[in-house]
Amino acid sequence: MVIVQSQGLPSTKIELEKIEQYVSKDFLIKLGIPGTTASVEVVASYLSDVSIAHFACHGKQDRSNPLSSGLKLEDGMLLVSRIMKEHMPNGALAFLSACETAMGDENLPDEAISLAGSLFFSGFRHVIATMWYVISMASWNIIADLIVILGK
Repeated sequence: MVIVQSQGLPSTKIELEKIEQYVSKDFLIKLGIPGTTASVEVVASYLSDVSIAHFACHGKQDRSNPLSSGLKLEDGMLLVSRIMKEHMPNGALAFLSACETAMGDENLPDEAISLAGSLFFSGFRHVIATMWYVISMASWNIIADLIVILGK
């Protein structure tokens, strides 16, 4: 499953194009492109069934209330508190191409809840996330390299 924020982040379309070069359309759920919604409830409803989830959108870590951290979707934020309500038994890999997804809190690094941590907690066995602001071109290169490695 790929979730892109095509309206606010045009570069996410390039991420989707990179993924489409390697993944058959028969196995690819695309949300956030024209004709498909990437609303909070639609995305959350897919999470328990997919093995790979790729988020290309804005991310925000709320240091004062980590459960309010989230990924920006079409109709609002997919919050950590919402993610943690889902059970994701099929989750193999979540790729978070969004800012601040593993940031946590520098004063309490072992205690802060992050977006990446919430996906681990909910069942994804592997999560790739960032502790900084994402530069689109870097994400594209990482995605291409990762797909090649996973394809071997």
